[in-house]
Amino acid sequence: MALHLVVDTNRVPTSAFIDQVEQWAGEQPSVLIGYEGRGGGAAARMTPAGVQAVHDKNMALGLVFNNIVRTQMAMIGDGTIAAKEAVQRGVAISYPAGCTIIGDVEAGWPLTTNFAEDWIQTIIDAGYSPGLYAGYSRPLVHRAIAGVRSSLLDHLVRWDARWLFSHPWTAHAGKRISFPPWNEQPGVAMWQFSGASDADRIDLSMLDTPATPQPVFWMPPGHLVLRNRPVASSGDALAAQLRSAAATIDAVAAKLP
Repeated sequence: MALHLVVDTNRVPTSAFIDQVEQWAGEQPSVLIGYEGRGGGAAARMTPAGVQAVHDKNMALGLVFNNIVRTQMAMIGDGTIAAKEAVQRGVAISYPAGCTIIGDVEAGWPLTTNFAEDWIQTIIDAGYSPGLYAGYSRPLVHRAIAGVRSSLLDHLVRWDARWLFSHPWTAHAGKRISFPPWNEQPGVAMWQFSGASDADRIDLSMLDTPATPQPVFWMPPGHLVLRNRPVASSGDALAAQLRSAAATIDAVAAKLP
């Protein structure tokens, strides 16, 4: 399992802000996910300058569309309307075709199978990869996704919202974040395991690159793959155990005839 640190923020990133994030997290994230909508809150839309700031730090960029509202999920066709607006916003900042556009479905929202299918199909038709951010273990979401046709579900990038703890902006500065053990359900590619609980809304996720389907991010020029942690593990302690076990196995193997 290869794990990557992903952060999402409701502000337009700058070089100085990304430096702060790196100091706070104890390492530079592989991916920064920016917002493409107001979401009923204080979310700033990604700009070309924000894209440049992310790429200048050799980080990949993802987009989450948070203009979906709770009441928008009740009517047939609403998923199509939301997806078309999301695509327009992506095109406006030259978000490359084939990259993943993620729809934001907040806790308690009545996600329906119709909305999910319309969202997925419309994003695909526009030449992008469809994703949905939601609490996939919640009954409403689980039922809605379970009803999606397999021909569409096979394309859906799932980003699960399931917080285990808060990681305040003022705490843990410079200490490398230990990933919790990966225990997601099959099909989930990203897990938002922590919120920062601060005004800048920096949330923490981890990306499991062997998961299928994979999100496709806007890579910085000259980069083809994401940077990942030196040891694929769920935390520094486990990483040390794995290295020790590997060394023991190598030592035993060297003594075999």
